[in-house]
Amino acid sequence: MKRKVLWGVVILAVAVGAGAFHLRSGPEVEVVEVVNGQLVQSIEEKGYVQSPGDYEIQAGQSGRIIEVLVEKGEPVEKGWPLMVMENLDLDAQIESLKAQIEQVKAEIAAGGIVLVNNRTGLEKAEKDLARIAELYAAGGVSRKEYDDAQLTVAAEKTAVAGQEGYLNRLGAQLAGLNKQLGVLNNKKNQLVVTSPINGTILDLPVEEEQTAVPGTLLAQVGVSDTLEVKADILSDDMRGIKVGQKAYITAPLLEDVTLTGTVKQIYPRAYEKTSVLGEMQRRVPVIIALDDPANLHPGYQVRVKIETLVRPDTVLLPREAARLGDDGAYEVMLVKNNRVVQRQVQAGLKNQDYLEIKEGLKPGDLVIRDVSSAFAAGDQVKPVKRDQ
Repeated sequence: MKRKVLWGVVILAVAVGAGAFHLRSGPEVEVVEVVNGQLVQSIEEKGYVQSPGDYEIQAGQSGRIIEVLVEKGEPVEKGWPLMVMENLDLDAQIESLKAQIEQVKAEIAAGGIVLVNNRTGLEKAEKDLARIAELYAAGGVSRKEYDDAQLTVAAEKTAVAGQEGYLNRLGAQLAGLNKQLGVLNNKKNQLVVTSPINGTILDLPVEEEQTAVPGTLLAQVGVSDTLEVKADILSDDMRGIKVGQKAYITAPLLEDVTLTGTVKQIYPRAYEKTSVLGEMQRRVPVIIALDDPANLHPGYQVRVKIETLVRPDTVLLPREAARLGDDGAYEVMLVKNNRVVQRQVQAGLKNQDYLEIKEGLKPGDLVIRDVSSAFAAGDQVKPVKRDQ
């Protein structure tokens, strides 16, 4: 019986000793180490792959598409016909003009014959007047015969001038009709849609028998050997974006591969766009030249991250390890000699993951990762550091 009591005392002593040790060491808490590293600020937005030499071919007039001569992905050369359209109203206008032109030409031909006769009559009247004038001077004809000859010449001159004016008006009318016909013929030529460049058919959004109106997108042709990404950035985020900055492109299609590129162009103005939530936003198109397009193709959606600022060597702390106090200063829970020390720090730049520490911490310091943990200054803890 005494031996059992003795063993009970020993077990109780061990248990008390273990509890005392636990109290001295404190509970475990996950900490992060303050390190020197590179802080990168960036802007992320979705973008779309496009060819820098894309051409959108739009209908210049209304018409019915009667034949599509190419397919998507087909290489074409400049001037190659892509499709043929038909405009019956235009054809009717052309035929009507041609008929008017032929009628005016016939009138000009008939008027030309009349003018020749008028000029012949004038020539004869002038000869008669000259003969009668000699006779009148010699007393061979009366004054009345002389005056009648003069009136005949004047009448013939009036007839010639009138006919010449009539033919000039017909000539001007013919020139106007030919000009109108030229305009209509140009429109008819536009009904044969041709490629503006050497490239590849990227899109054919129309089909045969479809009716197109002016402005309808008929085809998209691009140069596929070089690709770029167009991203529409919120105007509020444009302050740090500059030409020449590095960009990273990701997409589910690329799996774990991240492509690189460079900001090539920033549009000079913002455009109003509606977000998926129906909110009107002002966005600025930014063009990124791809270093290597990999297996991307025009029209693919990607995710773009543009580096706007890089701080190469600075003191970093994960953002979840700091909180903003009521006075506007950042606070952390530093672990020093296994005890919690609350400390204010001066923060600088930040991104989604890290905070730059300008004062209050140094590399190697251990800080409780979860700043919302229920610890107070002076609490004893056992710091546990895991992978950051």
